[in-house]
Amino acid sequence: MKKVLFFLVLFCLIACDTGSDFDQKLLHNEWAATQIITDGQLDPRDASGMRFAFDSDKNFAYKAFESAQQEGTYQLKGNKLSIKTTDNKNFFVLVKTLKADTLQLEMNDGKERLITLVPMTFDLPIPAIDTIVQDTSILNNQDSINID
Repeated sequence: MKKVLFFLVLFCLIACDTGSDFDQKLLHNEWAATQIITDGQLDPRDASGMRFAFDSDKNFAYKAFESAQQEGTYQLKGNKLSIKTTDNKNFFVLVKTLKADTLQLEMNDGKERLITLVPMTFDLPIPAIDTIVQDTSILNNQDSINID
């Protein structure tokens, strides 16, 4: 009887858990990745090449590492972010942290990833994300300029 009661209580806790309720307005921004943890290890790729943008009309854009990019719509319920791309693919992401200065997304695409992002200082529409990523790639060039 104790086992049945334990599993009943556990089931209720899991079923009733809606996750944290985040202020959705905080998501409406362009975000730049600062760190990617893959399967518990710091990802060796430069996180600064990853960008996310979410607007108040439920549109999103994503670009990473010069080749991966997606656009579509999103919905945030509790801590669950569901994304539908323009080519009708669905993705589900857990929002671990959503504050004015930090967004943490947990993804699992065969590998567990925790992505930490900070808001960008640009106030541009979502399609500009492609331009931003291309322009900031110049900053990754290690050449220096001497001014006499």
